[in-house]
Amino acid sequence: MSFPPNTAPLFKEITQQVASLTTTLTTALAQPADKPPLDFSTAPPDIITARDDLLEAVRTLNELVLGPADRLRNMATEYSDPATLRWIVHFKIASHVPSSGSIAYPALAAAAAVPVAHLRRILRYAMTNGIFTEPASDHVAHSPLSALLSAPGSVLDTVGHAIQFSYPVSVRMVEMTERWEGDEAKDHTAFNVAFETPLPMFGWLKGAPDHAARFARLMTAINTSPAYDVKHLVGGYEWAGLGGGRVVDVGGSTGHSSVALARAYPALKFEIQDLEYVVEQNKAGVPADVADRITFRAHDFFTPQPSIADVFLLRQILHDWPDEAAVRILRGLVPALERNADARVLVMDQVVPEPGAMPRAKEKLARAVDLIVLSHFNGKQRDLADWKGVVRAADERLVIRRVLRPEGSVFALLEVGLEDGGKAGEVSAGGEAVVPEVPAVDEAELAGTADGDSEAALRAVVDKMDE
Repeated sequence: MSFPPNTAPLFKEITQQVASLTTTLTTALAQPADKPPLDFSTAPPDIITARDDLLEAVRTLNELVLGPADRLRNMATEYSDPATLRWIVHFKIASHVPSSGSIAYPALAAAAAVPVAHLRRILRYAMTNGIFTEPASDHVAHSPLSALLSAPGSVLDTVGHAIQFSYPVSVRMVEMTERWEGDEAKDHTAFNVAFETPLPMFGWLKGAPDHAARFARLMTAINTSPAYDVKHLVGGYEWAGLGGGRVVDVGGSTGHSSVALARAYPALKFEIQDLEYVVEQNKAGVPADVADRITFRAHDFFTPQPSIADVFLLRQILHDWPDEAAVRILRGLVPALERNADARVLVMDQVVPEPGAMPRAKEKLARAVDLIVLSHFNGKQRDLADWKGVVRAADERLVIRRVLRPEGSVFALLEVGLEDGGKAGEVSAGGEAVVPEVPAVDEAELAGTADGDSEAALRAVVDKMDE
């Protein structure tokens, strides 16, 4: 972010904004004693907006105070943050610190089997980030952050995967570019450099059960979080308008999406497509209450689509693949669209915002995910222009008719169809449609539709991506 030569007026404006937003959030956080503390993940939209605005304002204030040179120096030296966190997680330091009270450095070093000198220096650095405390001389106690690292759970899985798996990959993007010069093969990535393997990431995971199990738990936690919840698919499109229509869930794996939709729309019928062994693993696991409307079919989505349907659903599929592969997947659906003038493809995936279109913290996260899929397996998170490009490259008659953004979802819904086979024209650059009114969905009805055994689900994904 650039600033005017005279920053005094902006400094005053930002400090006033911080004060106002702090007052708003202080009021929201002042919950009665008989109510649980405010959870920002489920807070009202106005409170979430105030929180986002405050974070952005505080970040801008920090940048104003530091100035450009110190900001760059800070960025360049923050490698110590993930480095020390990696050391702490690798040696399971948090698990040896008592949940209450403290432990002396020598005793903690003995329990973790690490040199006490290393322990003392690394933990004292981590304490500047709020990880552990030193309540008495040469004694270590938990802080709220370090306590989260002391027991299994989604936070530990997230941190562990990030700093033990993704962090070593991320620092190898220079070598990736130098060695393969932008080639999009799945075995030409920073992952291959970091782990010194010729295997694509998902193929490598098959031989690394500990990493695979943690990755499975992490994916399950992410996909059941509010922003990724399948309810956004269920409530974000006019499924009821299809009547007794047919939906093909392309690459549908265990059928999580189809089961949720079938429970909400009892007239719809579903076909879940995946590789043959994935189908064999999952077809017997469809819940009885929807089993009469869900079938499975073995199909490789890189080949022409054999089925006839009203909607071909691609939920969280295309971001795993580079442009050339995404084009082939979409091209394989064209024959099915030609057979049914009313058919359409519904892509549920992220649409990366235009630069500056959202608070920088959120934009940074979206772009960080894009770098993760790039560096790990040459996937791609696309902005609207990218999506239009792969759609048109698949077939010059294909267009994006609408972009729907269900409130609260990290994903958008892109409705794609043949230009002469639909009722609406192509979406303009940057344009999007308003989410239509849809019937309310009882969230209790969605219970039990998560992907069952997460490790079995991952195995299907790992094998499929390794094809």
